[in-house]
Amino acid sequence: MPTPPQAEVFTMFEVEYAGKKHLVTLSNVQRGHLGTDFVHCSFNKVSAKEKVVLSLPIHFVGDATGVKAGGLVNFNMHEVEVEGLPTDMPEFLEFDISSLELDASWSLEHFSLPRGITFAHDVTASIVSCHLPKVVVEPEVEETEMVVETHADAEAVEAKAEESEEKAS
Repeated sequence: MPTPPQAEVFTMFEVEYAGKKHLVTLSNVQRGHLGTDFVHCSFNKVSAKEKVVLSLPIHFVGDATGVKAGGLVNFNMHEVEVEGLPTDMPEFLEFDISSLELDASWSLEHFSLPRGITFAHDVTASIVSCHLPKVVVEPEVEETEMVVETHADAEAVEAKAEESEEKAS
């Protein structure tokens, strides 16, 4: 059984309603409590001739070269807003990070988009970086012996003190 489209993925298709075909996007899907039945679906009608601004998911592909040097990749964005005609929109954006080196940070301007699509986002914002992990060194705690007196110990000390006083008298 094929997996139904998820609400967060841009999907455009035609819906026939009242004898007319309409170009729509799926904007919201509500499922039953078991997650198998559809309870409600919301669609947005779009014009094939007007630009739209959509949030598309980013798929990062490739292994960053900085990882081989011990770095960790930090993904700052997982989706980005783009503008273009609905017919030019892909379902997702694929960004290759295989040449991302250690101590490097890439912004949106580092990546190219499909023809007809532009970023509707700040292109200077960092979306992925690779850095060495930060190591936090905790100071060593010096171990000391603690003597804990209990109530019974205090009574024994008092008894010994009384015996010493009696012998002295």
